[in-house]
Amino acid sequence: MEKNKFPVQHILFVDDEADLLDLLKLQFEMEGFSVSTAVNGAEALEVMVDQLPHVIVSDFNMPVMNGKELLAQVKSQHPNIPFILFISDGTLSKEEALKLGCTEVLEKPFAHEDLLSAVLSSLDPSSFSHVG
Repeated sequence: MEKNKFPVQHILFVDDEADLLDLLKLQFEMEGFSVSTAVNGAEALEVMVDQLPHVIVSDFNMPVMNGKELLAQVKSQHPNIPFILFISDGTLSKEEALKLGCTEVLEKPFAHEDLLSAVLSSLDPSSFSHVG
């Protein structure tokens, strides 16, 4: 088997639901991605000190620092990192989230295929190291 010519794409998942983080990590590692996880926005910023992700996927509702606050921090420090936000009924509208700078917005519950499609479309296709 030939080695990949491009670096592995790194995703940072941020959600306070540990079971969901474990599932997303497993699913996306099986797709060929490198994955980091964090349980809130503050922890995500700490993770980013060690490794900047190619894309961030975050829930909106979290303790300590929510997805909207994380998005503002990320956009001020790293405006080119794509940011995908999960929303639930009664939180933030998709239109509001896109105006804040989200690349994509998905409503919970979501299908894995929809999330994978959102991640792939947010990344630079010339740097893919896997074939979906």
